[in-house]
Formats: sequence, C-alpha cells, structure tokens
Amino acid sequence: MGIQINGSTDTISASDGSLTISGVDLSNISNLTVTGISTVTDTRIQNVSEKLARVDGNTVSIVYNTGSGNIGFCTNPTGNITLSVTGIPTDSNFNNQTLMFSVIVSQTGTARTCTAVTLNGVSRTIRWSGGTVGSGSTQGYDIFSFVGINTVGSASTTTNYEVLGAVNGGFR
Repeated sequence: MGIQINGSTDTISASDGSLTISGVDLSNISNLTVTGISTVTDTRIQNVSEKLARVDGNTVSIVYNTGSGNIGFCTNPTGNITLSVTGIPTDSNFNNQTLMFSVIVSQTGTARTCTAVTLNGVSRTIRWSGGTVGSGSTQGYDIFSFVGINTVGSASTTTNYEVLGAVNGGFR
C-alpha cells in the first residue's frame, strides 16, 4: 500500500510492521503521529570524544547540563582536589540515571588525591575501591574515576547518589 504525496510519485508504504519511505524530504515534517511501529533500541557508537575541563588548581568544576564534559584535568595542584559537579537534573525525566566523571591529575612532586566530590552542592562520601582512600603518585598522571549511582531511582535530590571511586595511577 502506498500513499501519494502532493501529486508526486514519492511513496510511503507499510506492511508487516515495516515502514518504507522513498523520495520524501523529511526535513520539514511537523505534527506527525506514528502509531503501531516499534523502533529499534540498539545504539552503536563508532567514535567517542569527551570535552576536557582544564584547571590550574585544586577544584574541578563541571556543569553537567551544559555539555562542558565529564573529565577534569588538574595541571598544577597545590593540595588535594575537589570535584564539584553542578547542573545535574533533578526532575523525574532523570530518574534511574548513573553519572560518570573523571579527574586526571598531573602530579608535580607531591602525591595529590581527589578527596571530595559534591553533586549540585551536596557533599557525597566517596566509597573507594578496597575501602581505602585512593592515593596518587608523586610524578606523572593519575586518573581518579567516579561513578554516581542513584540508589533509590528518584532524581529529586543528589543525596540519592552513592559515589564510587577508583584510581589508576603512575602514568609516566
């Protein structure tokens, strides 16, 4: 079965749950309602790049909802480091989400560690792999990785997140 559009030979046909569109410019379609057609939920990513928040100091500030990236790079820390993430959605559309952030530290002779994480201004305890605060090396690069798991499902407050931390270090 085909549908003729504006007297042209362009067609849209559907049968057995399949939809075929031929020769139709879909760039300006609005107010379209589609029922009875399922969509594929398989996502295949070929390339990934992440924006880097570069800081010269001890506080990495990332604004989640502006696309500022999820990775901080401390180039010259003088003390232990705080990761501060703001702009995390708190509406029901963000229920059951997991957050992932990393802080890369360029060590300058004294081992510096990311010891604090705040989510929307709420300080969260970091639950380190093995139960011990992750420590950095004295030279090279260390990567502090964090996963925020919403343990109750509701995004209404960032107190619902547990923050898990791990460190990979000594990259020279």
